[in-house]
Amino acid sequence: GGTIYFGNATAATIADCTFRGGWNASYNSDTPTWGWGGVLCVADRAKVALVRTKFLGTGACDSWYTAAPHFCSGSIDVKDSGSALYMTNVLHAGAVRGPCLGNNGGTIDVVNCTFAGAIGEGSQPSAAYVQYGSSGVTTFRNCIVWGNKGGYLYEGNGGTPTATYCDLQGTDPDAEKGIISADPRFRNPSVYDYSLRSRSPCGNAGDKTGIPRTEKDIDGNPRYKGKIDMGCYESRGDPFCIRIY
Repeated sequence: GGTIYFGNATAATIADCTFRGGWNASYNSDTPTWGWGGVLCVADRAKVALVRTKFLGTGACDSWYTAAPHFCSGSIDVKDSGSALYMTNVLHAGAVRGPCLGNNGGTIDVVNCTFAGAIGEGSQPSAAYVQYGSSGVTTFRNCIVWGNKGGYLYEGNGGTPTATYCDLQGTDPDAEKGIISADPRFRNPSVYDYSLRSRSPCGNAGDKTGIPRTEKDIDGNPRYKGKIDMGCYESRGDPFCIRIY
């Protein structure tokens, strides 16, 4: 892990944090066989929860080694069987190199998260998610995956995740599973503001099954207002003014 590594059956929670940058430049081929955890690596039966946390501009490699930028990644990876990652209300945005998230045999459960704006420099996949092998189990629910150079999914090594009630760029809409593929109308991605503008197709489009009524979004705002939104932010609409004559 370029920033944080969890192993040896560790149980940990990271909540209400922001990580800027973070990378790992260990060698990996252009068709990677497993993730190096550029910003976070979960391995050796560790169990980690990420809650209301932002990962911004990861993979911006500044190594002295001239080949490092070619292999650099700012991803979050689960390395092996028996390891697990649970993500709720997390933003991974503006990755300079590498994907956002990868699984090489463990379990990843992702709820109300946003993966957006991966730039895709270097040779590593720039998709939001990489399935490194067929044995990993990953589920996405109430998530937004948009504006990543490599799209939603890199599945060059077999296996696919399960997704329901998500906005997935480049995929076919599926009403039965609650899958859409439409511009989420982010407020201002240029400054990492991935909250939703009014009339976003992701508003009130999530599935609140099993989500506690006390749940809060990434900014600490209440989730429950009848229905819930896709992504890490609960929409607050656009500012408006009243003109008085």
